[in-house]
Amino acid sequence: MRKTIGAIALLSSSLVFAQTTIETAEKKDKNPAPFALKTPDFKIEPYAQLQGWAVYSMDRAAQNDGDHELDKADPRLNFFFRRARLGFRGKPYKNLSYQISMYYDNAGHDSQSATRATTLPATSKSGSTAGGPATVGIWDSILSWKVDDSSDMYHVTFGYFRPQISRESITAAFNVNSFEKAPSQNYVRQAVIGRGFGRGTGVNIGGLSEGGFNYNVGVFNKVTTGEKVDDVTLGETQGSDTQSLVYVGRAAWNFGDKEMDKYGLSYNINYFGKRKGLTIAINGSSQDRTPKYSANDVIGGDLLFNWGPWQVDGEFFYIYKKNRGESDYARARTGHLRGGYNFFLANGTVLEPALMVSGFYGEEGSDYTGRDLTVDVGLNWYLDQNRYKFYVHYVKQDGDGNNLVHQNPSSDPADVNTGYSYGDYAGVGLTLQI
Repeated sequence: MRKTIGAIALLSSSLVFAQTTIETAEKKDKNPAPFALKTPDFKIEPYAQLQGWAVYSMDRAAQNDGDHELDKADPRLNFFFRRARLGFRGKPYKNLSYQISMYYDNAGHDSQSATRATTLPATSKSGSTAGGPATVGIWDSILSWKVDDSSDMYHVTFGYFRPQISRESITAAFNVNSFEKAPSQNYVRQAVIGRGFGRGTGVNIGGLSEGGFNYNVGVFNKVTTGEKVDDVTLGETQGSDTQSLVYVGRAAWNFGDKEMDKYGLSYNINYFGKRKGLTIAINGSSQDRTPKYSANDVIGGDLLFNWGPWQVDGEFFYIYKKNRGESDYARARTGHLRGGYNFFLANGTVLEPALMVSGFYGEEGSDYTGRDLTVDVGLNWYLDQNRYKFYVHYVKQDGDGNNLVHQNPSSDPADVNTGYSYGDYAGVGLTLQI
């Protein structure tokens, strides 16, 4: 009898609990939390970006035949996809969006070309003759949450993406008006995140005020500071016994027209006569002790000026590195200045002559030393703004020391095929974003 009464009581309690649970779930479905509101008619949006180049290279040299001298390569014409991207983005919930993209860059790139492209994801400083087939991999993988529905001041972004430092680094290569992105960004990227393509895993908080103030602060893993354990270099790690994250920040002020109407992580240069304004930003990053150095800091500023047909952008950065056992910092500096002028044609297209100068200088003890100077002059023809354009440019490159344009040949008999010197090139390009 007691067992029967107990069973009835247990069954009754279970039914009541089940009913309560169902009613609670129904209420949640009718009134979900603000951050769980599903987007009506949610769709996955695919997109593609292509950048095809035809490049004629001159005066390229590399340490190719096992001796300790640079060997001149013959002038050559090279056709290749400098960048090829395929991505997906969407907004499944009211304040939550995502983006994921893959790359297939440098397919067909000649390693003896004077362009600095290498088959990704290579990040070696000395990859003078790096070749092989192009590979497919993750370029960006981002989740972004808008915290406050009524304000654009608070956004949290997590994933594998570019730290918000250096205007050139956070501006897509498809949107710049030089033939290639300014080399200054590569020195900043290597110092901040340790990769030439500038991506790392981390979290960023940022926002945009109604008055035009834009801020971003983030913390990221740096993936090239691992030490050697039993003659094996630890790869995607900061070291076996050292925790040393990279802290990054950028603050930008807009005067006149804002450069963006809503907060985002990507930027433009040419507004095709629709903006009259100036943006000035300060940037910085800091990292403490690692198995490879005692400290690493980057600080600098950037600007964008748009006025009718004119656009001018630039940046300047100091890179400070304190090596293990050293009391003083080794210093390097890098930057660029670029300008263009739009001619609006009767058929709706736009012609833009453009000029860029980029430079680098590094002291002994810096990751890169010596001098790197690039001058780019060319003409861009926009058929559908940055979505569809042709361009032709001439790029002159010069330098010395050990950096991204020139590497002295090694005198170590066991260390060959490391020296290189990039020459000049003329190129024709096509950019398509759909």
